[in-house]
Amino acid sequence: MVYSAEISVSLAMFLVGILAIPGILVALLAAGSRHTGTAAPVLVPQVV
Repeated sequence: MVYSAEISVSLAMFLVGILAIPGILVALLAAGSRHTGTAAPVLVPQVV
């Protein structure tokens, strides 16, 4: 049970990290689009 619990926790953190990366990229692109105005519409479809 101890090993399965540690594995489940590590997998949960791993999945959270994977889900957080696209959110961070989108946030950075949104911030960049405020300065350039054309970066987000071009780059977001490529990320998704």
